[in-house]
Amino acid sequence: MNDHELKSIGALKKITLAGVGLFFISISAHAGAFEQQLFQAGEMATAAARQMRQTFAAAQTPPAPVQGAEWAAISGPDGSFTAEMPAFPQYQERAEKSPAGTAYTLRSYVLFESSRSFLIQTLTEPQDVDMSNPEALLQRRVEMGARSLDGGKWTNISWKRAQDFISVEVVGNFNRRDARSYYVIKGHQRFYVVYNGPAGTAQSSDVNHFINSLVIR
Repeated sequence: MNDHELKSIGALKKITLAGVGLFFISISAHAGAFEQQLFQAGEMATAAARQMRQTFAAAQTPPAPVQGAEWAAISGPDGSFTAEMPAFPQYQERAEKSPAGTAYTLRSYVLFESSRSFLIQTLTEPQDVDMSNPEALLQRRVEMGARSLDGGKWTNISWKRAQDFISVEVVGNFNRRDARSYYVIKGHQRFYVVYNGPAGTAQSSDVNHFINSLVIR
């Protein structure tokens, strides 16, 4: 095995570890700033991918999703939502407990490709969790996410109120990379849709497709 092969294997290991780290860090961050952990993992893997591109010929670099290509349809095991992602994501269920000790399940769907990260998280809060003021809960989520951003704030915040749910969409920057998140509360259900990628991609057709594909049942 020559030096180039050894370097390429090292780069691939970094990408794999970054993706795994992104996956398991994000699902444990329901109460914390999971956006920051997602974005940091994305940066780590982007650096590894850059190293691999320098080692391999450009033709061997994994291609970005092609506009118009078939997307992967996903749905919650409980039928609570449907959405689409550029490719099939990794799926994880994690057992959690409310402050009162009631068990519930946090479900995560994460896709890491090249320099972009896509994440959907969903959970149903136990009945002992106070969800009577969803707007205040979402505002807290927005404020927590902003702490890790450039300038400590989102550049755009857009609220939407429907008959049976409330949501907020936010856009910002993390280390000169784009960050876009969409948070929804419907009754005791929470849905988090998060994107991180290169500057100038937050409003791309792919990301719009991803964010807008969420349908809550």
